[in-house]
Amino acid sequence: MYDPKLKVFIEVADCGSFTQAAERLYLSPTAVMKQMNLLESHIGLPLLERTRQGVSLTAAGSSIYQDAKALFQWSDEAIQRVRQAQGIEQRTVRIGTSTLYPGMRLMELWGKVSDSWPMFRLKMVPFPDDPTLMFSDLGRRYDLFCGIYDSDLARHLCRFLPLGQDYFGLAMSRRHPLAERKHLSIGDLSGRHLLIMPGAAVLLMTVSASGWSKTPVSFWKTLRPTMM
Repeated sequence: MYDPKLKVFIEVADCGSFTQAAERLYLSPTAVMKQMNLLESHIGLPLLERTRQGVSLTAAGSSIYQDAKALFQWSDEAIQRVRQAQGIEQRTVRIGTSTLYPGMRLMELWGKVSDSWPMFRLKMVPFPDDPTLMFSDLGRRYDLFCGIYDSDLARHLCRFLPLGQDYFGLAMSRRHPLAERKHLSIGDLSGRHLLIMPGAAVLLMTVSASGWSKTPVSFWKTLRPTMM
């Protein structure tokens, strides 16, 4: 019914910040800024004044803001009338979200196809980053969540639909022999120790030619040498 970038524009204007608008929309700040740049390019006028203190509306932005608000209200009322006439009941899909599972990728995909599925709407439900609670509340407090897939942990608990693939990043000293490499393979890590934190647990992982070996370690004992 309208350009989805206008919805993002309204959030940015209301929040006065790309970052805060991104949090409310469950998008990344980069995605929000990109959409605003595309909207301004399409209209041919600057809509936002960008400063170190945040963002504010230009004269053109204020005009678009008022008209967009009216457009949203008209669009919602029109859709509601059509649904009532057709007897269509809108269903809510509850999306679990947390710091480790923000659901941004899912919301970005939904923004592209939501107009084709007017019978559904998404509702974000926050949950703590606790693996036990995350799966016990699945199907009760929320219907699904979007995040990293750990096949060993969740294979027997639920089903997963792949939305994409991401790369791992490693933090290391600038003087480390591998620090200048842009890409690393498993073979590059052979014989080295990696420290990772899945949830609250801490694992010391040793990479060898035959695969990975995991050793649980104390969180305090692991951090103490670094903190001294």
